[in-house]
Amino acid sequence: MKTFLLLTALTASALHAGTPAITPKLAAAAAKNPKAPVAAVQRTRSAPWRITAGAQWRSLGDASFSNDLQAPSFVLPNFSGIKASPGTRGQYDDGYLLEDVTGDANNTWNFGYTDNAQLQGGTLSFHGYDLSVVTETTRRTLDSDWDEAASGFGGFLKLESPELLNWHGLQLSATAGYSYTRADTDYTGLAFHATQRTEIRGGGFVDSYPTLGAAVPGAPYSGTFVGPGPFISSNATRVYTGSRGGETEVIETAVESRIANELNVNLHTLSFGPQINYQPKASPVRFSASLGLALNVADWDAKTEETLRIKGGSKLDSWSSESSGTEVLPGFYLELSAELPITDRLSAYAAGRYDWSRDLQGGTDLSEHSLEMSGFTAQVGLNYKF
Repeated sequence: MKTFLLLTALTASALHAGTPAITPKLAAAAAKNPKAPVAAVQRTRSAPWRITAGAQWRSLGDASFSNDLQAPSFVLPNFSGIKASPGTRGQYDDGYLLEDVTGDANNTWNFGYTDNAQLQGGTLSFHGYDLSVVTETTRRTLDSDWDEAASGFGGFLKLESPELLNWHGLQLSATAGYSYTRADTDYTGLAFHATQRTEIRGGGFVDSYPTLGAAVPGAPYSGTFVGPGPFISSNATRVYTGSRGGETEVIETAVESRIANELNVNLHTLSFGPQINYQPKASPVRFSASLGLALNVADWDAKTEETLRIKGGSKLDSWSSESSGTEVLPGFYLELSAELPITDRLSAYAAGRYDWSRDLQGGTDLSEHSLEMSGFTAQVGLNYKF
C-alpha cells in the first residue's frame, strides 16, 4: 500500500512539474526505497547529452604591422617647372665683350655689338638672360609601424557528453566544441613628408660698359682678340629686367605619403577536453570548469597601400600589395561556465574562456604583420538537454 501511494504521488508530481511520466526503472527504484523523496528518485535517471549554441566576443591580443616604405626613395620632380639658364660670361643676345691679347683685366678691344641703340651716353650696353635656380629638398620618414588590440564577434557550438564519473557531487563529462570569430583591423597614417624649396634669381638683364671716351665704330661692329681697336672698360654695371627684376623668388611645395594597412581574419577553433560540473543542492545553477586542447585555423588576408601626393593636391605615385594564407595554430584553453534552467530541458548559458596559442605571422611585399592569438572570450547562449 505504501509503495502504491508513493508511485501515485510521484506520477502526480511529474505531471504537475512537466517532467516525464514514471518509467519502469523509476518505479523499480521507488519500490526498493519507498521512503526516498521524489527528487532523490528522479535523480536515478541517466544523465542527458547537452548541446549549447550562442554568440561570442573574442579578444585576440595585438595586431601589429611593420611597413617597407617606398616614398622615401621616390625622386621628386622640380615642382617649380623652371630650369636654370645661366648666361655665358661675355656672351650676349646682341653682342660680346671678351678678354683680348693684352690680358688687361679692366679693359679690352675684343668686343662687338649689333645695334647703334646700344651705344648711349658714353656706355655700350648688352642684353642677356641669366636665371639661377637652386632647389633643396628636406625629407622626413615617420614611424609607420603600429599595433592595436584586435577582437571580433562570432558564434559557438558545444556538445557535452552524459556524466562519465560522479565523485562527492562532482560530475565529469567530455566536451567538444566549435567556434567562429571574424576579426578585422585596419590603420591609416602619415608615413613620409618632404618639402621642396626652390629659389629663383635673375631673369633678363642689361650689362653696361663705360667706353672711356674711345671712338667706338657704329654698328654692326666686331672686334677681335688680337686687335687693335678702341679700348673700352671690361667692368660692367648689371641691371635686371623682367618680372623678377633680379629679386629672389621662393617656391615651396610639400608632399606626403600615407600608409594604409588592413588585416582580416576568419578564425575557426575546435576544442576538446574534460569538464567538471557541480550543482549546489540549494541552487538551480549548474557550474562547470573545463581545460583542454584547442586547434585554431586562421584564414587571413592582408593588404598594404602607400600613396604619395602633393599636400592638398594631385597624386604622384602609389604602391600596393595583397596576400592571403591559412595557418593552423594549436593551443589550449581554460573555460568556466554556468547554466540556469529555463524549462526542464532548456537552460540559459554563460561562459568565460581564455585561450593560449602561438601568434599568427604573415605579410605582403610591402609589409609584415603578426597577430597575438591568445586572449579572452565571452559567450552567451542556450543549452538544450536531450
